[in-house]
Amino acid sequence: MPWQSSLNSALMTESLQELCMREDVIGRRVAARMASVKTLIATQDDPGSGTQRSYLPRQPIAQPTTLVHWYQDRPLNLLANHQSCSHMPSDIVRYLFVSAYGREIGASPRLADFPIALLPSHKNVDPLRPGDAIFKDRFRVQLADMFSMTVTSHIGKDGHAFIHPDPSQCRSLTVREAARLQTFPDSYVFLGNRTSQYTQVGNAVPPLLAQQIANVVAQLLRDARIS
Repeated sequence: MPWQSSLNSALMTESLQELCMREDVIGRRVAARMASVKTLIATQDDPGSGTQRSYLPRQPIAQPTTLVHWYQDRPLNLLANHQSCSHMPSDIVRYLFVSAYGREIGASPRLADFPIALLPSHKNVDPLRPGDAIFKDRFRVQLADMFSMTVTSHIGKDGHAFIHPDPSQCRSLTVREAARLQTFPDSYVFLGNRTSQYTQVGNAVPPLLAQQIANVVAQLLRDARIS
């Protein structure tokens, strides 16, 4: 099912109806956000999944504002590992809900916040008691104005815990985006298939953290020589 068609599915309609019927205003706010994104997407072409190698425009649209000297450690004409995964139609709707919830409420929803229609068909999730699920935050959005969750190697299996904060994206993070969260410079290229690339990012010690630890150890060694 094409990307836009997922948002015209019966699942999307049922989810919006359930959210609008809730007594609290949160459900209606999230539903309104989801509906506006659906309308916006209907006017746009499918952006596709990106590519493993893409040439950068002379004036990139988005630039990091934090640690810019770290991420852009050298001039680049090519950006690697920036291709999104394909998602099931049901997950596209779930990702839209989770990111819309995050944008409206400023937090990632728990399963108890989900419309029943969007609860995953999993043996550990009881539709009548979703709050009793073991993994209550199975789906998580990485909020744009908050620190990220730790990127783990599980991202190579699915991106449910690493959903893009922009509701109009309806996807999980790319390898490049996950690598940025782990503080890899944009010039660092991950090899192997995409699952392997995600695993490499998730298994790695964040380079900036490693540098800071190394600086502390180096200072201790210098102090030891002086004493």
